[in-house]
Amino acid sequence: MDLPTFAVLAGITAAAGLAKGLTGFGAAMIMAPLFGLIVAPAQSAAMIVLLHGLTAWQGLGKSWRTVDWRRVAALAAIALLCHQLALHAVNRVEPALLRRWIGAAVLAMGLLALLGIELRHRGGRFATVLAGMVSGVFTALGGLGGPPVVYYFNGQGEPHTAVRANLLAYFMVLFIGASIGLLLQGQLGMTTVRDSVLLLPFFCVGALAGEALFARLPSSVFARVVQLALIAIGGATLLI
Repeated sequence: MDLPTFAVLAGITAAAGLAKGLTGFGAAMIMAPLFGLIVAPAQSAAMIVLLHGLTAWQGLGKSWRTVDWRRVAALAAIALLCHQLALHAVNRVEPALLRRWIGAAVLAMGLLALLGIELRHRGGRFATVLAGMVSGVFTALGGLGGPPVVYYFNGQGEPHTAVRANLLAYFMVLFIGASIGLLLQGQLGMTTVRDSVLLLPFFCVGALAGEALFARLPSSVFARVVQLALIAIGGATLLI
């Protein structure tokens, strides 16, 4: 990878880390369409999963005790199973078409978030299985396993701090498990691992900066910025 390419990827990674630290989500949705314009979609998805897996510990801190581990574990188990099954299908899709699928998914999620559309539910078995399945498939598609679970946890009317803690815990389990799954399937080549490790400091610094801002400034403002960014990124990916 040449220096200009790495610099662009590093900037994207830092911005994605900032979004993660501020809101608890959005990092993969920023990286997936933009990474996909620079590297192959399969490598992009693997890098996103690995970066999240390597930084899974970030953000939880004192929130560890407030996590609903039973729900998190159930969701993650379903998602990881579906992730492994979906990988085989996703790897057969033509790269240009896959990029557009990713862009469409990011655009749709950004619009839903901006419009404030919530899917209210009681957290029953059907909602849990559906959210886990879609999360697993989206993780295989481009490391985009977050949005379905964001809607799942937000749909029960819990406090923002509880939702954020559950999301961070879920991402920790999901992305560590998905990284192991990619490794077992031989889809984590040395180039992907090397590039991910080189980008890791930028992701960590961005996330730490986001966490610092989260503690001092209104999170709603940054959530709106992330939503608008997702719409712009998703729309641009469809047009390029």
